[in-house]
Amino acid sequence: MEILLLVIAGIVVYFLYQELNKYLKNPLSSNKYSKNSTYAKEYNIKEDPYETEKILDPMEKFANTELGVMLAICAQFPNRQNMQEIYRVIMQDFATKYLHEKGQDKALYVDEINKMIDGDFYKSDLIDLAKKFLTMSYAEYKKRLRFVEFLLLLIYLDGEIDEQEKEFLLDVAANLELDNQDFNEIYSIYEEKFKNLPKKENNLDEVAKNHGFEDREAYLKQRIDEIGLNIFGVKNPAILDSALKIREML
Repeated sequence: MEILLLVIAGIVVYFLYQELNKYLKNPLSSNKYSKNSTYAKEYNIKEDPYETEKILDPMEKFANTELGVMLAICAQFPNRQNMQEIYRVIMQDFATKYLHEKGQDKALYVDEINKMIDGDFYKSDLIDLAKKFLTMSYAEYKKRLRFVEFLLLLIYLDGEIDEQEKEFLLDVAANLELDNQDFNEIYSIYEEKFKNLPKKENNLDEVAKNHGFEDREAYLKQRIDEIGLNIFGVKNPAILDSALKIREML
C-alpha cells in the first residue's frame, strides 16, 4: 500500500513539474489571453484619459481654463465692437492681472489670449459659459460678483446700457447664481452714476496728443495702467471708481 502511494505521489509531482516547465516557457499561452480574447486588445494611448489631456490643442486647453471662460463671456457682450479699441486694452490688462495673481507669465499665453479677446475662439453659448464659470468658482462668490460688475464696466464704456446689453447681463448673473439683492444693488448704482453723464464727443487722437502720446493705443494702455483696475486683488477693487475714470478719459 505504501509503495502504491509513493508511485501515485511520484506521478503527481512529475505532472506538476511538466506543467510548470510549460508555463515558464510561455506564461501568456493561456486561452484567457489568446489573440482572439478581448484581454489581448492592443493598448491605444489615444484612449488613455491622462494622455488625451496632454495632446489637446493648446487653444482648446486654454479655452477650458477659468481665464479662458471669462474672456469668452466678455467677448460675447453686445456692442463691444463700438468700443473695440479700449475694450482690447482693458481685456489685455484684465488677463495680465489675473495671471499675475496666479503667479503665471502672460507671455506663455499671448496667442490664446488674443484669440479669446477678439472672439475668434469659443464653442459654447453664453449660458453654458456662465455655468462653467460657476462650477470653476463655486466657492468664490465675491469673485463672481466682481466679474459681473466688471461686465457692467465694459457695458458702460459708451455711457449707457441698452436692452440687449441688459439681457446679456441678466443671463450671466442668473447663471452665476448671484443673490438678487447683490445684483440689483450693483446695477442700480451704475445706472444712477452713468445716466446723467454727457455723451462723449472727444477725438481720441487729439486727447492722446494732448497728453503727450503720438499713438492713442499707447495712451490708453498708460491710462488703464494708472487707474490700476484689478478685480482679482485682495483689496477692494473699486470697480465703479475705475469705470468712471475710464469713461472720463475717452
